[in-house]
Amino acid sequence: VILNLADAIHPNYRVSWGGLLTFEYTNDAFGDKETGAAFVIGDAIVMLFSGALIALGARSLSEGQGVGEWLKSMATSNWYNDLIEPENGGWSMLLGTWSILGSVLFYFYWGITSTTWIDPGVYSWSIAMMAAGLVLRMLASVEDEDSD
Repeated sequence: VILNLADAIHPNYRVSWGGLLTFEYTNDAFGDKETGAAFVIGDAIVMLFSGALIALGARSLSEGQGVGEWLKSMATSNWYNDLIEPENGGWSMLLGTWSILGSVLFYFYWGITSTTWIDPGVYSWSIAMMAAGLVLRMLASVEDEDSD
């Protein structure tokens, strides 16, 4: 929504997230940049729903330690060690971490160089790489638990 409001989501279109997520039942998903509305009520609903999901996810991930402590643990994490040291979690951890980092870098590189952030093909590659990385990292933690 922020990129849409800043006219940076696509060179020619505006996106209505309410229309996109309801398969254009409520309104058109794409509008011409010159004539399309910059913000519709469906976008506000999507923003509220997304914020609620983020808050719920952060609350469940904090596991009783508080959101502030969880954010601090995320900022002080040494995840970057998993990019270069396979002995920390094995090759699954190494490849998984590179896959996650690669998916994020690929998505941002494509968005910046192509000046478009709404490409289904780019989403597909990014999500596939992210999912593979998460599964590989989870597999590394399962292997560690079994070896004890």
